[in-house]
Amino acid sequence: MIEKKIAKRSFYIFIACFFICCAGDGLDKQVTVDVSDISVIRVHNNNGSIEVKTAGGTSQTIIGGYINFRLQNGETEIPEIFESYTAADTLIVNGIGSGKGFESIKLSLTVPENLALSLDQNNGNIIVRGVFGEINATLNFGRVTGKIWTEQLDIDVANGSVDMKIPGFKAEGYYLIRVGNGSLKVYLPETAEGADIRAWSENGPLESDFGISATPTVGEFVVGNGPVEMRLLQN
Repeated sequence: MIEKKIAKRSFYIFIACFFICCAGDGLDKQVTVDVSDISVIRVHNNNGSIEVKTAGGTSQTIIGGYINFRLQNGETEIPEIFESYTAADTLIVNGIGSGKGFESIKLSLTVPENLALSLDQNNGNIIVRGVFGEINATLNFGRVTGKIWTEQLDIDVANGSVDMKIPGFKAEGYYLIRVGNGSLKVYLPETAEGADIRAWSENGPLESDFGISATPTVGEFVVGNGPVEMRLLQN
């Protein structure tokens, strides 16, 4: 699990680009942060989505945000889309918005491939592509999708679905995906054959292209109510 850091120290953040525009139906914002001394990126968002993709050979993270928002008659205050700051070796990104009812904020990050991620989305989607670092993700209602190479994975979805491709699966890693109500589909390479993996549903069908272990040491893929599929990843 990602270690939580509470100590704070000064950290140099270089804002290479900052842009806000007011469109007819929304607002955009983008910043670029130097993450040379960062090992963990922690993202929280309420309604909308979090999307993370990687860029190899970089020490910067590009954070983009979009909010569906239109000024009403007499309104002049433009909402803040997100905030970003550091605490110890962690970059923290929080979706903000105006707080006026249901707003959808889309957060998109381009990150170095080996940084650890902690992603928390209340309602909406989480999309992760190309990540090699440790991933922890929680979602209340919505969908988690992606294609990843991580060796440490922990996904917890209360209501919704997970559709995850893990071509970088390694028997020395650990992979945990839990869905309370919904569905789970995970794609693994041939190297997963014979690994101690448990896939099961408390109340729903189970289909697997791999053997199922009763004493998992490598991974668990679990659904409370709904179907589970563990499939061979096709090239």
